[in-house]
Amino acid sequence: MYICAYCHKQFVPAYKLQTRSRPKYCSRACYHRATKFGQTKTCPVCGKAFYAYPSHRSKTHCSRACCALSGSGPMVTKICPVCGKNFEVHKSIAHRYKVCSWTCRTKFTVRKVCPRCGKQFAAYTPRKKYCSEACRRPPVFVDCLNCGKRFRTTPSEHAERRFCCFSCCRKYRGETSIERAVREALERLHIPLSPEHPAGRLSIDFYLPQQNACLEIDGTYWHPDPFKDAKRDARLRELGYLVFHVAESEIKNASDLDDLIVARLQSAPMS
Repeated sequence: MYICAYCHKQFVPAYKLQTRSRPKYCSRACYHRATKFGQTKTCPVCGKAFYAYPSHRSKTHCSRACCALSGSGPMVTKICPVCGKNFEVHKSIAHRYKVCSWTCRTKFTVRKVCPRCGKQFAAYTPRKKYCSEACRRPPVFVDCLNCGKRFRTTPSEHAERRFCCFSCCRKYRGETSIERAVREALERLHIPLSPEHPAGRLSIDFYLPQQNACLEIDGTYWHPDPFKDAKRDARLRELGYLVFHVAESEIKNASDLDDLIVARLQSAPMS
């Protein structure tokens, strides 16, 4: 049994406290009451009792409002730069006040009307046009015409964008003339194929399951960057595919497209 040093009550401490040190107080409340070195005072304005910490022993009022009502404390006279009026403020908080009132503070604030929602707002910068980020860039959602997936787009693209990805755009609009020619050649050669086959986040023009190969049709418009195509091929090879390419010029200039496709598939894949 132990005796509390504050309330002199007998208590049995927890096991950890017994093994670590000899406890002096029966509870946390007794500990905080015993270790208070400040002073309890009575406010001369409202009569409320308040505790003054050791660092605030000169404090005589419970709050700043009571201190202002009593008229005590050092005051500083300042001049409002907006209206030129003299006003008084406590010395301890004088650095916070530059103007005499909220009216003077907001006198030169420019107010605009949001063109999207019609709400009036304070424009602290001349370039600010909308009242909030939601009005500046409102979320616009569109349903994909091919898969029906709902996706988000920007207001500037709302009238033009109708597909969630390039693959859906291709599937919806149909194959190009050179893709149709290659597909018909593969069908004549009785080679199984899967057009617009997904490979991770990529889409393969023609997937040939017998060879686990990708046959890419390099149109002049869609494949202007060879570095981008090399990066795409490297990703397909990481996924385990063989990669073959047929250029648009080769397809248009070929005397026999079937022989061109067979020769390309029998050649070494792109490395």
